[in-house]
Amino acid sequence: MPVLIALVGAAAAVFFFVVRARNAADAARDLADVANDVRRAARRFGFSRKSKQHPVEAIDDPDIAVTALTVAVTEMDGPPSKELIDMLHTQLRIAFKFSTGDATELMTLGRWLAYECGTMDQAVYRLCRRVQKLGAQKDIPLIEQVLAKTLAFDGGAPSIKQSEAIADIRRTLSV
Repeated sequence: MPVLIALVGAAAAVFFFVVRARNAADAARDLADVANDVRRAARRFGFSRKSKQHPVEAIDDPDIAVTALTVAVTEMDGPPSKELIDMLHTQLRIAFKFSTGDATELMTLGRWLAYECGTMDQAVYRLCRRVQKLGAQKDIPLIEQVLAKTLAFDGGAPSIKQSEAIADIRRTLSV
């Protein structure tokens, strides 16, 4: 009987470690998929990271900078809900006339760029400067429209941090 109990215990321990190893493999595969999505989006839009230069400074396409800016403002209070991401996706497609695929890939690349800045406050600051250097000030009304409709989704209102970020965008890009 003790041998049977030991065998059952050993089988349970093996099962436990096999399940944990499988979960770790799934998590690693998901992480690799996310990295692959960012890499594919960057390649599609011609974004290339240059050494000794912040990724935001390497942006040459105003669409990438504007999308990253809207993503950064949307994520000021932490990761947004799936519904809010879908709303931002829809608003970007409508305002900037992106295709569904372009909007998805631009949001993926924009999110990566925003997180490369450290905090969303720094991301908004850096991305505003980049949008200004790229001469995309004409997009201010569209940026405000996208953010207003996205952040007002489901009867909500922009948070204090988001409102301050929108005011910073207006102030920086109105020059």
